[in-house]
Amino acid sequence: MTRTSMLLIALFLMAVPAAAAQSSLTSVSPSSGPSGTVIILTGSGFLSGATVALTCPSGSNSTAAQFPASSVTVISTTQASATVPSGPILGSCDVTIANPKAAPSPPISLAAHVN
Repeated sequence: MTRTSMLLIALFLMAVPAAAAQSSLTSVSPSSGPSGTVIILTGSGFLSGATVALTCPSGSNSTAAQFPASSVTVISTTQASATVPSGPILGSCDVTIANPKAAPSPPISLAAHVN
């Protein structure tokens, strides 16, 4: 390999952004509440710009649908807050948090109540 090719490879590797690490979710509090409830997520590896989603049974046939939480705030690398979205949510939801450019965390179950 020539010196020029090694330099081009090195420049390419420097230009490719590294993927963010996956976060880990260990608890959600409170464990139930209606739309508009602020939930606190506890875990590790939370980064600014993370998103929170709830996957819940929805509508009359209870088909699972994903609802993005609003007002997500990363408080620290171990704690974040989010607001349960409005929508036709029925029963228990799986909650995930995802850092920018990373796969979402494994889900934690949250019981949601319809208003």
